[in-house]
Amino acid sequence: MTAYYIGLALNTASLLAIGGLGSLFAINNGDFNLAGEGQVYLGGFIAAVFLAAVPNLPAPVAILLALLLTFLAGAFTQTITTLLKWRNSPVLLTSFLLSAAIIPIIDWLVSGPFQAGDSLLATSYIPQNFRLTRLLQPSTLNTTIVFSVIFCVAAWAFLNFTSKGNAFTIAGISGKFASYSGISTKFTDLFSLGISGGFLSLSGAFAILGTYYTCHQGFYGGFGWNALTVALLSRKNPLALIPASLFIGGLVTFTNQFSLMHSIGFDFTGIVEAVILFLIVLVLSRGNIFKRGKK
Repeated sequence: MTAYYIGLALNTASLLAIGGLGSLFAINNGDFNLAGEGQVYLGGFIAAVFLAAVPNLPAPVAILLALLLTFLAGAFTQTITTLLKWRNSPVLLTSFLLSAAIIPIIDWLVSGPFQAGDSLLATSYIPQNFRLTRLLQPSTLNTTIVFSVIFCVAAWAFLNFTSKGNAFTIAGISGKFASYSGISTKFTDLFSLGISGGFLSLSGAFAILGTYYTCHQGFYGGFGWNALTVALLSRKNPLALIPASLFIGGLVTFTNQFSLMHSIGFDFTGIVEAVILFLIVLVLSRGNIFKRGKK
């Protein structure tokens, strides 16, 4: 195990923690947001195109604006599933269809109107001064890891020590009880799902700022599903996203490298991940299984 692979794993974990926050906010509200793949792609595309278009802006201003735009874009797209939820359509289905609609549109934009002159399937590279600082070269680890920890701690404090955060948690446990308690479930839906889409898009923006520097087709591959996995492992606790992200980030990184070095198909990574997660779920649910058996 070298510093290079450790840096790769930590970088993957930092991105998964931010995306996992998006999935966690939806789960905390009682929903499953399956639009992760599309929203990560959307965030990366907006960040890449915007930053490439404003090379003369001061770096802090440009980066802040890019992150704000991507967050708002992700939140805005998620309002579609929120509105449909209010019409009794399941978020599980509508969010999946939303992602399925976003991905081919951005594929067309990347390979068409926003295609870089020297590339077939990518946008222009963002300017050098907009790129996040590398921390463990030659790996891709960068200052995204600092932001991911800050976001997780802030989300934990919000959900546990504010009235609005408690309201979202109550609404996720029981919408009817929340309504009887005077909590607006429509507001919690709009806010939680909006935050969900925002953080997932934000993770795509950080991937461009610190890792890829351009939005190329397929960079999001598997990221949305791994972010959802991390959120499920954290069991609604934003602080638990940190170890969960380190686990999944390390697992994905090292199984990918093993597949590459031993000429094994990259499906091997998914198989190993599925087996390990199945065993984790089996261990965590063992008590409940035995209790049901006794009844």
